Amino acid sequence: MTLPRYDVAAGTALVTGAAGGIGSCLARELAGRGSYFALADRDSGALAATAARIRSDHPDLRVSEHVVDLADLEQVERLAQEVRAAHGPTTLLVNNAGVAMGGRFEELDPVDIDWVLAVNFRAPVHLTHLLLPDLLATPGSHVVNVSSLFGLIAPAGQTAYAASKFALRGFSESLRAELAGRVGVTTVHPGGIRTGIARNARVGARVDPAGASADGEAFDKLLTFPADKAARMILAAIERRRPRLLIGASATIPDVLARVSPAHHDRLLTAVLGRRRAQRGGSAAQAGTADEVAPELTSEGAGDAPGPDQRFVDAAGTRVRVRVNGDPASGLPPALLVHGIGRSLEDWTDQHRLLGTGRQVVSLDLPGFGLTAPLPGAAGLAAFADTAVAVLDALGIDEPVELVGNSLGGAVCLHVLVAHPERVRTLTLVDSAGFGAEVTLALRLLAVPGLGARLLSRPTPASVRRAERSLYVDAALVTADRLDHALRVAGNPGRVETYLAIAREVGSFRGVRPQWRRAVLDAIAKHPRPTLVVWGDRDLVLPIKHLQEAIRELPHARSHVFERAGHLPQVERPEEFAALVEDFWAHAAPIESVPPGRELARDASRV
Repeated sequence: MTLPRYDVAAGTALVTGAAGGIGSCLARELAGRGSYFALADRDSGALAATAARIRSDHPDLRVSEHVVDLADLEQVERLAQEVRAAHGPTTLLVNNAGVAMGGRFEELDPVDIDWVLAVNFRAPVHLTHLLLPDLLATPGSHVVNVSSLFGLIAPAGQTAYAASKFALRGFSESLRAELAGRVGVTTVHPGGIRTGIARNARVGARVDPAGASADGEAFDKLLTFPADKAARMILAAIERRRPRLLIGASATIPDVLARVSPAHHDRLLTAVLGRRRAQRGGSAAQAGTADEVAPELTSEGAGDAPGPDQRFVDAAGTRVRVRVNGDPASGLPPALLVHGIGRSLEDWTDQHRLLGTGRQVVSLDLPGFGLTAPLPGAAGLAAFADTAVAVLDALGIDEPVELVGNSLGGAVCLHVLVAHPERVRTLTLVDSAGFGAEVTLALRLLAVPGLGARLLSRPTPASVRRAERSLYVDAALVTADRLDHALRVAGNPGRVETYLAIAREVGSFRGVRPQWRRAVLDAIAKHPRPTLVVWGDRDLVLPIKHLQEAIRELPHARSHVFERAGHLPQVERPEEFAALVEDFWAHAAPIESVPPGRELARDASRV
């Protein structure tokens, strides 16, 4: 049975740890909604101040305050009795109080560990047990257990604290299952909330005081999320009966890392913290690491001779590797093929073979990717679009082209159409960015400062294999040659910096940013071109649901779904892909204006 929305005004709450931080802010939020409540804390002065402020702001509310040391079971039992006597049945129990203990396991005495477990775990369990009859007697009651970021991950130096918060998490999840349909249970995992927990933390008996003080100050600086905002999020979760709430990126990101890389997430987090302390001063080091992977690459481009039909051209202030084949005198418009983020022109090898039997076909390595040197200035979608046009200029191609882009290359092609519409005859978008927020977790993590550089800076055969495998349905396409090439281009000295710049422009940890998508889609409506949008039905990078949005945004476009294909259908279905685009190009007719109602429909979609 699904519980109805929790009615704050009709309830009575008990909030522990209410003298400051999240507890105090949550008490004020509850008061603003009309809830009666009891406030509990061991700090009598701060507790009295919180209660006085609430009584001043809300004189009609019934508010009681209870000074209690939750490490003492007798005081916990007395608290339950006092609250029942003052208010009657409790309908909302918020186990928020918590204490921290610094020091590695070998530096702690058993009494230190017992104290942390008593306050952070035993007290919430005992208090919940004492008040459970009241909670069950009032249908729709609710329990909130405030765990921690360290109830998701367990870093070194937090053995006691992490043990207590993991225990509280496990208790909460089991209790939720047992009370389903009768009492709601929410587990909260705050990240770096701006409270006094780091300053007030105890340290183990054998911990060096000077080192502990420095560590505490450093940790305190990471606590930046406003406590009042966290309190509002918790109250919203209570009302909506959310089973789990992670507060802040400092909780959501480690949670993802712990699930994706349970054995190595601690190293990644350590790298992130270390990079932040260095204030992002490691771009030279990143390039050095890339040189170690593939020392034959330099900032001037590839040291090796280019492959078949390949050469380097000077464009947009850098050396760009291109591949050109086909007949420039065929009378057919040339085609320009643009690859995705972190990829190279090898993604178009089959299409050069199939499409280049007549017309001229050009592909390029975008700056900083493949074997092309990075741009002298900042990398970005607009700069990539200008580079693509500069390549055409360098090759002497000035007529409108059949423009084809895969993934990020699709977004680049959209920007080419916006900035240089006279250079585009048709537009083919292949599993293109620009039509939805959802994107693979791997790319979302790259937008996280510090973490993205760590993930990219040391490619290994195993990591490259995982990345390649995610692109295809057919595992046989992950060949030794493809893996060797992927490792080689991963050594481009500009790759990490370019990758991160593009990842952060295009997206965030939450997904593909809507701002640039909206701007470019609005802009291309002024320059309609015959458009083909295709997708692999099993794309794990940009899901096929984006195709529906593309059709809505581009109602004049043709569309096609490749069955049993992933993110690179031009590789998995080369013949089918080539036949489709050749047919599209052959029958494409100019579009004179935006279809009637187009602008009206777009405006209406924003409302």
